[in-house]
Amino acid sequence: MTRRQPKTNQDWQKVRRKNPRLFYSSEAQKLMLEDASALGNEEFFKHVPTEEDL
Repeated sequence: MTRRQPKTNQDWQKVRRKNPRLFYSSEAQKLMLEDASALGNEEFFKHVPTEEDL
């Protein structure tokens, strides 16, 4: 079994914009909580500037 790389909040927001139905699914919400727990608040909520920010 391959472990997936945890996503940051910024990554999850991209999922929300691209596919809201997936984002609000119970499976995605469960994965988001697991990611936040695995990364910790500081890393999970860290904002990395992207081209979309310009």
